[in-house]
Amino acid sequence: MKRLFVLCLSLSIASSCQKDKSHEINNQINISISSPTEEQIYTRGDTVFIKAAITSVSGIHGYTTSIYSDTGEELYKIEEHAHGKNVAIDKYWVYKTDLQNVGDLQLVINAIINHEGETLECRKKIYTK
Repeated sequence: MKRLFVLCLSLSIASSCQKDKSHEINNQINISISSPTEEQIYTRGDTVFIKAAITSVSGIHGYTTSIYSDTGEELYKIEEHAHGKNVAIDKYWVYKTDLQNVGDLQLVINAIINHEGETLECRKKIYTK
């Protein structure tokens, strides 16, 4: 009985000391958005140029680039399957003239870390008038 207790105690201590691997993975990935810049304001008909870089110590398996309205409606989305430690994003989206009352927009880039579906997200506000 005493051995069983010691074994259970040892297993619980060992399992509680394991690192959170998802946190460790996220610390090895950086997403930097260079365009649009913070000061840019877009009007209908403008082209929003999206430039970003994803760097990773161990590599990524792809990314998604999305633009959402202030109500959460998805206006643009593109998924890329791109393996590598340094991935450059160079896309564009035209702010269509028929979009009404969408308010300020949100650019969202998700790095797909592995085939299990873990992601790291970066957001940037896009100002409109």
